[in-house]
Amino acid sequence: MVAAVVAEAASAKEGGQSVQVSAGAGAADFGAALATVEGLVLVTPRGRQALAFFERHCVFRAAGKADISVPYVAISHIAIIDSIPNDTKGRVLVFLHLARGAAVMRGKRALPALVIQTSASVQLDLPAPLGQGARMAGPAPVVLCQLFGLQGVPPAAFCSPSPDVFRSADRRLGVSAVVKVSQGWLFPMAAAFCFLERPALLLPLAEIGSVEFARAAGTSSTFDLLLHARDGTTHEFTSIPRAELAGLTAYVAEQRLPVGTADVAAAAAPCARYCNADDAPAEVDEDSEEDADFDPDCSSSSAAGGARLSGAETGDGQTGGSAADEADADSGSRDLGNDEEEEEEESDDGSSVSLVSEDDIPSANVRHHMSEEEGHAAKRRRR
Repeated sequence: MVAAVVAEAASAKEGGQSVQVSAGAGAADFGAALATVEGLVLVTPRGRQALAFFERHCVFRAAGKADISVPYVAISHIAIIDSIPNDTKGRVLVFLHLARGAAVMRGKRALPALVIQTSASVQLDLPAPLGQGARMAGPAPVVLCQLFGLQGVPPAAFCSPSPDVFRSADRRLGVSAVVKVSQGWLFPMAAAFCFLERPALLLPLAEIGSVEFARAAGTSSTFDLLLHARDGTTHEFTSIPRAELAGLTAYVAEQRLPVGTADVAAAAAPCARYCNADDAPAEVDEDSEEDADFDPDCSSSSAAGGARLSGAETGDGQTGGSAADEADADSGSRDLGNDEEEEEEESDDGSSVSLVSEDDIPSANVRHHMSEEEGHAAKRRRR
């Protein structure tokens, strides 16, 4: 019912706009407010306060304390908890969850949320802020939601426990849980987990990286629920009755929340080691590294002192020889040096053999000259 009233109020707003506004210094003029609600009881921060609605923000004021100014754009969710287990007073809690980094201050302390306590039996009747002579009347929770909706809080921001989303083992909308040492109620909703009353916590499902069920496999009468947020924080709800394990497991599966430890939450977060290809380390090109070390003027290719031969193509289109060919060429060059005088004698007889430098010819030609010189040497030995 509350969500329907809020949607109707939001659609009636003409020319609604979202403008980022920071809390101004100094006390607000309640006389210039669009609407004012006196005597509201707040659970967080605790005390009785007046609430004034202005065009772009609302102000909570308590006697003797600094004003709390809340821009409407700083409100990320408004949860209406109207079915508190074991409550006999008919209380309704209106939970204003503030966006991260909103910096809504009370003195020097930043507030993550404000929780208004009222009742469906409390009636409000006040002029509508649109100034058209109409009045807003009805149960206090409904009128408060209408006021926030008229000032630009979108209908999607409103949420409440629903039996279509979760029911406990005893057909309630929340389960008993403990945060640190405080007993309270955890409400699984379609958009968030909400824990009340103190500390007041609302964890949007979009910010949860993983859900962990601790002590679920033991024989204890209770288990723990750990919600690992994507920002690295963990919220622990302990001493939940074991009878609620099946229902919470089904709810987590229905909402498609990852199940696992904080490591699963870290993996779910959109974080990569390198943001883009430019930040990634370059791949090592082994061929390029070898090319950088290569010295074309170096004449030594091994510890044995073999000559480095070029890989140029020979006249018949074949490439230079291997390391074994280089060794043969080195041996042949020594033979050429030893038989130099004899080759001069042969040249007088009209031999076509001529001396060349091994650095000026390919290895294939070196082998050709070697074979010819070996043939001439064999003839001389026979003589």
